Amino acid sequence: MTIKVTIIGLDPLGQSIGLALKSGAPTMTVIAHDREHSRAGEAVKLGAADSAEWNLLAAIDGTDLVFLNEPIYHIKETLELLGRELRKDAVITDTSSVKQHILAWAAELPPTVHFVGSTPLVNARKPSATLFQKQRYAVLPLPQTPEAAVRLVTNAIELMGAELLFMEPAEHDALMASVLHLPAVMSAALLQLTTRSNSWREMAALAGPAYARMSALPATSPQNMATQLRYNREPLLHWLGALREELGALETLLTQNDEGIALEAHLAALLEAQARWRKAEVENPENEAYDSVMTEVKETGGMRRFLNFGRKKKDGG
Repeated sequence: MTIKVTIIGLDPLGQSIGLALKSGAPTMTVIAHDREHSRAGEAVKLGAADSAEWNLLAAIDGTDLVFLNEPIYHIKETLELLGRELRKDAVITDTSSVKQHILAWAAELPPTVHFVGSTPLVNARKPSATLFQKQRYAVLPLPQTPEAAVRLVTNAIELMGAELLFMEPAEHDALMASVLHLPAVMSAALLQLTTRSNSWREMAALAGPAYARMSALPATSPQNMATQLRYNREPLLHWLGALREELGALETLLTQNDEGIALEAHLAALLEAQARWRKAEVENPENEAYDSVMTEVKETGGMRRFLNFGRKKKDGG
Protein backbone atom coordinates (compact mmCIF):
# COMPACT_ATOMS: atom_id res chain seq x y z
CA MET A 1 0.00 0.00 0.00
CA THR A 2 1.30 3.45 -0.94
CA ILE A 3 1.55 5.87 1.98
CA LYS A 4 0.08 9.32 1.47
CA VAL A 5 1.78 12.18 3.31
CA THR A 6 0.68 15.80 3.57
CA ILE A 7 3.15 18.53 4.47
CA ILE A 8 1.55 21.70 5.83
CA GLY A 9 4.06 24.54 5.67
CA LEU A 10 6.62 24.54 2.86
CA ASP A 11 9.45 26.70 4.15
CA PRO A 12 12.98 25.26 3.62
CA LEU A 13 12.36 22.76 6.44
CA GLY A 14 9.04 21.58 4.99
CA GLN A 15 10.56 21.34 1.51
CA SER A 16 13.49 19.37 2.94
CA ILE A 17 11.06 16.92 4.58
CA GLY A 18 9.39 16.37 1.23
CA LEU A 19 12.70 15.97 -0.63
CA ALA A 20 14.01 13.50 1.97
CA LEU A 21 10.80 11.43 1.91
CA LYS A 22 10.69 11.30 -1.89
CA SER A 23 14.39 10.42 -1.99
CA GLY A 24 13.86 7.54 0.42
CA ALA A 25 10.57 6.32 -1.08
CA PRO A 26 9.98 7.65 -4.61
CA THR A 27 6.57 5.97 -4.82
CA MET A 28 5.29 7.73 -1.71
CA THR A 29 2.58 10.29 -2.45
CA VAL A 30 3.42 13.69 -0.95
CA ILE A 31 0.94 16.58 -1.02
CA ALA A 32 2.04 20.15 -0.30
CA HIS A 33 -0.08 22.85 1.34
CA ASP A 34 0.97 26.30 2.48
CA ARG A 35 -0.91 29.46 3.40
CA GLU A 36 1.38 31.10 0.85
CA HIS A 37 0.26 29.09 -2.18
CA SER A 38 3.38 29.87 -4.19
CA ARG A 39 5.57 27.99 -1.72
CA ALA A 40 3.56 24.79 -2.20
CA GLY A 41 3.96 25.15 -5.95
CA GLU A 42 7.68 25.69 -5.52
CA ALA A 43 7.87 22.43 -3.53
CA VAL A 44 6.38 20.56 -6.48
CA LYS A 45 8.91 22.13 -8.86
CA LEU A 46 11.74 21.08 -6.55
CA GLY A 47 10.48 17.50 -6.43
CA ALA A 48 9.55 17.76 -2.73
CA ALA A 49 5.89 16.98 -3.45
CA ASP A 50 3.82 15.31 -6.13
CA SER A 51 1.14 18.00 -6.12
CA ALA A 52 0.11 21.18 -4.34
CA GLU A 53 -3.34 21.90 -2.91
CA TRP A 54 -4.37 25.44 -2.03
CA ASN A 55 -7.33 24.07 -0.07
CA LEU A 56 -6.33 22.39 3.19
CA LEU A 57 -9.30 19.99 3.18
CA ALA A 58 -8.30 18.76 -0.27
CA ALA A 59 -4.67 18.46 0.87
CA ILE A 60 -5.53 16.12 3.76
CA ASP A 61 -8.18 14.07 1.99
CA GLY A 62 -7.33 10.41 2.56
CA THR A 63 -3.86 11.19 3.94
CA ASP A 64 -2.10 8.80 6.31
CA LEU A 65 0.46 11.15 7.86
CA VAL A 66 0.53 14.93 8.28
CA PHE A 67 3.74 16.88 8.91
CA LEU A 68 2.49 20.06 10.59
CA ASN A 69 5.25 22.56 9.90
CA GLU A 70 3.43 25.83 10.51
CA PRO A 71 4.45 28.70 12.83
CA ILE A 72 3.44 27.92 16.38
CA TYR A 73 0.75 30.62 16.46
CA HIS A 74 -1.18 28.74 13.74
CA ILE A 75 -0.83 25.23 15.18
CA LYS A 76 -3.76 25.16 17.62
CA GLU A 77 -6.21 26.32 14.96
CA THR A 78 -4.88 23.84 12.39
CA LEU A 79 -4.91 20.96 14.88
CA GLU A 80 -8.57 21.60 15.63
CA LEU A 81 -9.42 21.48 11.93
CA LEU A 82 -7.32 18.34 11.38
CA GLY A 83 -9.05 16.66 14.30
CA ARG A 84 -12.43 17.23 12.66
CA GLU A 85 -11.49 16.39 9.09
CA LEU A 86 -8.79 13.70 9.00
CA ARG A 87 -9.72 10.12 8.23
CA LYS A 88 -9.87 7.53 11.02
CA ASP A 89 -6.43 6.58 12.41
CA ALA A 90 -4.59 9.31 10.51
CA VAL A 91 -1.43 10.52 12.28
CA ILE A 92 -0.13 14.06 12.83
CA THR A 93 3.41 15.07 13.75
CA ASP A 94 4.77 18.60 14.17
CA THR A 95 8.17 20.29 13.91
CA SER A 96 7.95 22.99 16.60
CA SER A 97 10.75 23.74 19.05
CA VAL A 98 8.25 24.06 21.93
CA LYS A 99 6.34 20.93 22.87
CA GLN A 100 4.40 21.15 26.14
CA HIS A 101 1.78 23.58 24.81
CA ILE A 102 1.39 21.66 21.56
CA LEU A 103 1.05 18.29 23.28
CA ALA A 104 -1.63 19.78 25.54
CA TRP A 105 -3.57 20.92 22.47
CA ALA A 106 -3.03 17.56 20.75
CA ALA A 107 -4.41 15.74 23.79
CA GLU A 108 -7.78 17.30 22.92
CA LEU A 109 -7.88 15.63 19.49
CA PRO A 110 -10.60 13.01 18.99
CA PRO A 111 -9.44 9.42 19.69
CA THR A 112 -9.70 8.61 15.98
CA VAL A 113 -6.77 10.94 15.19
CA HIS A 114 -3.30 10.33 16.64
CA PHE A 115 -0.46 12.74 17.42
CA VAL A 116 3.28 12.23 17.80
CA GLY A 117 5.30 15.32 18.67
CA SER A 118 8.67 15.64 16.97
CA THR A 119 11.46 18.17 16.52
CA PRO A 120 14.07 17.92 13.76
CA LEU A 121 17.33 19.14 15.29
CA VAL A 122 18.61 20.74 12.12
CA ASN A 123 19.18 24.19 10.67
CA ALA A 124 17.21 24.43 7.43
CA ARG A 125 18.61 27.43 5.57
CA LYS A 126 17.78 25.97 2.16
CA PRO A 127 15.89 22.90 0.91
CA SER A 128 17.97 19.72 0.89
CA ALA A 129 17.16 16.02 0.55
CA THR A 130 20.14 15.21 2.81
CA LEU A 131 19.39 17.74 5.57
CA PHE A 132 18.42 15.04 8.09
CA GLN A 133 21.16 12.51 7.31
CA LYS A 134 22.63 11.28 10.61
CA GLN A 135 21.02 14.20 12.46
CA ARG A 136 19.04 13.78 15.67
CA TYR A 137 15.26 14.04 15.49
CA ALA A 138 13.42 14.28 18.83
CA VAL A 139 10.25 12.19 19.18
CA LEU A 140 7.61 12.85 21.86
CA PRO A 141 4.49 10.66 21.59
CA LEU A 142 1.42 11.30 23.70
CA PRO A 143 0.92 8.55 26.31
CA GLN A 144 -2.31 7.44 24.62
CA THR A 145 -0.84 7.32 21.10
CA PRO A 146 -1.06 3.79 19.64
CA GLU A 147 2.20 2.03 18.89
CA ALA A 148 1.31 1.78 15.19
CA ALA A 149 0.99 5.58 14.98
CA VAL A 150 4.36 6.09 16.68
CA ARG A 151 5.92 3.55 14.35
CA LEU A 152 4.54 5.35 11.27
CA VAL A 153 6.23 8.59 12.38
CA THR A 154 9.51 6.97 13.40
CA ASN A 155 9.66 5.00 10.14
CA ALA A 156 9.21 8.25 8.20
CA ILE A 157 11.94 9.96 10.23
CA GLU A 158 14.35 7.09 9.71
CA LEU A 159 13.47 7.04 6.01
CA MET A 160 14.71 10.63 5.90
CA GLY A 161 18.02 9.42 7.34
CA ALA A 162 17.65 10.90 10.85
CA GLU A 163 18.50 9.37 14.22
CA LEU A 164 15.64 8.99 16.72
CA LEU A 165 15.89 10.68 20.11
CA PHE A 166 12.98 9.95 22.45
CA MET A 167 12.46 12.65 25.08
CA GLU A 168 10.05 13.84 27.76
CA PRO A 169 8.26 17.14 26.98
CA ALA A 170 9.61 19.09 29.99
CA GLU A 171 13.17 17.91 29.26
CA HIS A 172 12.77 18.81 25.59
CA ASP A 173 11.56 22.34 26.29
CA ALA A 174 14.20 23.00 28.96
CA LEU A 175 17.00 21.90 26.65
CA MET A 176 15.61 23.78 23.65
CA ALA A 177 15.45 26.87 25.85
CA SER A 178 19.19 26.51 26.47
CA VAL A 179 20.43 25.73 22.95
CA LEU A 180 17.91 27.59 20.76
CA HIS A 181 15.87 30.18 22.63
CA LEU A 182 18.62 31.49 24.93
CA PRO A 183 20.99 32.12 21.97
CA ALA A 184 18.15 33.99 20.22
CA VAL A 185 17.62 36.21 23.27
CA MET A 186 21.38 36.80 23.54
CA SER A 187 21.49 37.82 19.86
CA ALA A 188 18.54 40.16 20.39
CA ALA A 189 20.24 41.72 23.42
CA LEU A 190 23.48 42.26 21.50
CA LEU A 191 21.61 43.87 18.61
CA GLN A 192 19.68 46.11 20.99
CA LEU A 193 22.84 47.11 22.85
CA THR A 194 24.87 47.93 19.76
CA THR A 195 22.42 49.24 17.17
CA ARG A 196 20.82 51.63 19.67
CA SER A 197 24.19 52.99 20.76
CA ASN A 198 25.21 56.52 19.79
CA SER A 199 28.40 54.96 18.43
CA TRP A 200 26.64 52.39 16.22
CA ARG A 201 27.83 53.98 12.97
CA GLU A 202 31.45 53.59 14.06
CA MET A 203 30.76 50.09 15.43
CA ALA A 204 29.13 49.00 12.16
CA ALA A 205 32.23 49.96 10.23
CA LEU A 206 34.26 47.52 12.34
CA ALA A 207 31.67 44.73 12.74
CA GLY A 208 32.90 41.52 11.12
CA PRO A 209 32.16 37.78 11.11
CA ALA A 210 32.31 37.44 14.90
CA TYR A 211 29.61 40.08 15.36
CA ALA A 212 27.56 38.62 12.50
CA ARG A 213 27.63 35.14 14.10
CA MET A 214 26.77 36.36 17.56
CA SER A 215 23.98 38.68 16.42
CA ALA A 216 22.32 36.24 13.99
CA LEU A 217 18.67 35.76 14.90
CA PRO A 218 16.85 32.53 13.86
CA ALA A 219 15.47 32.50 10.32
CA THR A 220 11.83 32.89 11.31
CA SER A 221 9.30 35.68 11.63
CA PRO A 222 9.36 37.96 14.70
CA GLN A 223 5.84 36.76 15.55
CA ASN A 224 6.85 33.10 15.47
CA MET A 225 10.01 33.68 17.52
CA ALA A 226 8.18 35.84 20.08
CA THR A 227 5.49 33.17 20.46
CA GLN A 228 8.08 30.42 20.95
CA LEU A 229 9.89 32.45 23.61
CA ARG A 230 6.64 33.24 25.39
CA TYR A 231 5.41 29.64 25.35
CA ASN A 232 8.77 28.44 26.67
CA ARG A 233 9.01 31.23 29.22
CA GLU A 234 9.66 29.20 32.39
CA PRO A 235 12.77 27.28 31.29
CA LEU A 236 14.02 30.31 29.37
CA LEU A 237 13.81 32.50 32.48
CA HIS A 238 15.77 29.83 34.34
CA TRP A 239 18.55 29.93 31.74
CA LEU A 240 18.57 33.74 31.71
CA GLY A 241 19.15 33.65 35.46
CA ALA A 242 22.01 31.21 34.97
CA LEU A 243 23.44 33.45 32.24
CA ARG A 244 23.42 36.43 34.60
CA GLU A 245 25.43 34.34 37.07
CA GLU A 246 27.95 33.45 34.37
CA LEU A 247 28.31 37.09 33.31
CA GLY A 248 28.84 38.03 36.95
CA ALA A 249 31.54 35.37 37.27
CA LEU A 250 33.27 36.73 34.16
CA GLU A 251 33.13 40.25 35.59
CA THR A 252 34.84 38.97 38.71
CA LEU A 253 37.55 37.28 36.67
CA LEU A 254 38.14 40.47 34.68
CA THR A 255 38.68 42.50 37.84
CA GLN A 256 41.06 40.06 39.54
CA ASN A 257 44.58 41.39 39.90
CA ASP A 258 46.32 38.20 38.76
CA GLU A 259 47.50 39.21 35.28
CA GLY A 260 44.57 37.33 33.73
CA ILE A 261 45.67 33.88 34.92
CA ALA A 262 42.24 32.85 36.24
CA LEU A 263 40.43 34.25 33.18
CA GLU A 264 42.79 32.42 30.84
CA ALA A 265 42.25 29.13 32.69
CA HIS A 266 38.48 29.64 32.58
CA LEU A 267 38.52 30.29 28.82
CA ALA A 268 40.86 27.35 28.20
CA ALA A 269 38.45 24.99 29.97
CA LEU A 270 35.55 26.30 27.90
CA LEU A 271 37.48 25.92 24.63
CA GLU A 272 38.34 22.34 25.59
CA ALA A 273 34.67 21.58 26.27
CA GLN A 274 33.71 23.11 22.92
CA ALA A 275 36.37 21.06 21.12
CA ARG A 276 35.11 17.82 22.72
CA TRP A 277 31.55 18.63 21.64
CA ARG A 278 32.59 19.40 18.05
CA LYS A 279 34.73 16.25 17.87
CA ALA A 280 31.80 14.14 19.11
CA GLU A 281 29.50 15.73 16.53
CA VAL A 282 31.89 14.77 13.72
CA GLU A 283 32.73 11.26 14.92
CA ASN A 284 29.32 10.12 16.13
CA PRO A 285 26.13 12.05 15.42
CA GLU A 286 24.11 10.17 18.02
CA ASN A 287 24.17 11.04 21.74
CA GLU A 288 27.85 11.53 22.65
CA ALA A 289 27.76 15.27 21.91
CA TYR A 290 24.59 15.65 23.93
CA ASP A 291 26.15 13.74 26.86
CA SER A 292 29.34 15.83 26.67
CA VAL A 293 27.43 19.09 26.77
CA MET A 294 25.26 17.92 29.65
CA THR A 295 28.38 16.83 31.59
CA GLU A 296 29.82 20.29 31.08
CA VAL A 297 26.57 21.87 32.24
CA LYS A 298 26.70 19.81 35.42
CA GLU A 299 30.32 20.77 36.12
CA THR A 300 29.98 24.52 35.47
CA GLY A 301 29.27 26.37 38.70
CA GLY A 302 26.70 28.86 37.43
CA MET A 303 24.68 26.12 35.72
CA ARG A 304 24.35 23.71 38.66
CA ARG A 305 20.79 24.82 39.29
CA PHE A 306 19.83 23.15 36.01
CA LEU A 307 20.19 19.75 37.65
CA ASN A 308 17.16 20.51 39.83
CA PHE A 309 15.17 22.33 37.18
CA GLY A 310 11.69 20.92 36.80
CA ARG A 311 12.13 18.41 39.63
CA LYS A 312 10.10 18.37 42.80
CA LYS A 313 12.09 19.03 45.93
CA LYS A 314 12.52 16.10 48.27
CA ASP A 315 10.88 16.36 51.66
CA GLY A 316 12.98 18.50 53.90
CA GLY A 317 15.13 19.57 50.92
